[in-house]
Formats: sequence, C-alpha cells, structure tokens
Amino acid sequence: MKRQLLFSFFLFCVQYSIGQNYEFPKIQQYKFECHYWKDTLNSHQVLKFKNGNIKLEYIHIDGNRKLRKEYHENGRLKLTAEVIQEFVTDTFVSFNPETYEEDIEVLSGIEDIRDGQYIEYDFYRRIITKGSFKYGKKNGKWESTLHNLSYGTIFIEANYNDEGFLSGKYKEYYFDEPSKTKSIKAEGEVNVVLQKSVYRSSIKNKPHINYFQKSMQVGEWKYYNILGELEQIIIYQVMPVTKKY
Repeated sequence: MKRQLLFSFFLFCVQYSIGQNYEFPKIQQYKFECHYWKDTLNSHQVLKFKNGNIKLEYIHIDGNRKLRKEYHENGRLKLTAEVIQEFVTDTFVSFNPETYEEDIEVLSGIEDIRDGQYIEYDFYRRIITKGSFKYGKKNGKWESTLHNLSYGTIFIEANYNDEGFLSGKYKEYYFDEPSKTKSIKAEGEVNVVLQKSVYRSSIKNKPHINYFQKSMQVGEWKYYNILGELEQIIIYQVMPVTKKY
C-alpha cells in the first residue's frame, strides 16, 4: 500500500492556502423557507401546489411545538422538521441600484424555529439527510447522502457544536447505491477557529478588519481511494487569530 505523507503548516493570511480553500459539502440540501403566518391554527398553515397536492402542512405536538411536513410536487414526503412557533419581527436591508439607497423591509408573524429532529427525503422516498437542531442551529450528529455526477455518491457523517458550527469528527464515504455499502473516503477533525479578513474602504481608503468564526480542518486527515487504500495523509495546523479591541 503506497503512502504519501505531506506536512502542511497554515498561518492565517489574506491569501488562500490548500487547507483554507476546502469547502465542506452542503449537508442540508433543501431550502427552509420562512412564511410569517398570521396565527398558529394548523388549518391556516397549509400550502398547496397548483395541481392541488399539499406542499406544506403541520401536525401539533404540544404547546407551541409542531411537526412541519413538506412534500414534493408528486405528493411524496420531502422533509419533516420539529419546530417551535414564535412571533418574530425581521428587518431586511437591500441596496437599490436605481436610487443608490438602502431599501428596508420589515416582516412580522408566526415563524418556525427548528428545534429537534430534521429529516430530508428524495423523490424516491430515500432519506438523504438526517440530524437535529437546537433552537435554530444544527446540533450533534448529522448524516447526509450526496449525489454528484463528478465524484459519484458520497455519504457524510459530521458533528455540530452548540453554536451550529461544524466541529469534531468528520468522515466522508464512497457510497454504492445498489448494494447500500460504503467505504471510507476521508476522515479527520474539524475545529472552529477565529479568523479575520482585511479590506480597504473605497471612500476613506482605510483598512477594515472583519472577525469571523470558521470551521477548518485541523490535525491529521487521511484520504483513501475507492479500493480502500490509504493514498495520502495531510497534517493541518491553523494559527488562530487574536481579536484586538
């Protein structure tokens, strides 16, 4: 078995490096839309497709907790999500290219806050994503099956911390749909690291620093080919940024 050991050391900088270029696959595959309902009656919280099939409906669990069910247009289940319904007021600011001013829109109503189990299904009733939320943020273990023509089907096992960031053990598998078998593709650890970006104002030409949290590969990561042979080991070291006040 051929092994190749590479050591990559990363200090944060504006320029991208191999480790900082990596984008983790999108685990949640469907968009979760906001609706701003006028009240909490289940009969008033139903949406339908043009063909008459139900698009969205709710089942009451207890108190302000409900099970939200969405469907594909063919009537098959698309997703289920445990939600808490609360009254919210959201303000949206957008730039108007015609007036060169900011447009402000305020929306209020009863909204869904995901809290509990969340499951997504494809057109063939197969589970493609499974995990849980904790008051609107991904939390704990998540699993997802991603179909992509460029690299085939992969299965992901990931973990999220209490703040909704990807963190902890992370694994990707090659997944054979007909036999339902999987073999390891990549595995390693993910940590949430404070990073910063620097940009200059076009008006005053002064540097501005933006601090943000980012999930990044750390430590030893192993990569395998489809035969299960270890092809590469990369050790990622990321230097966290110290925030100055």
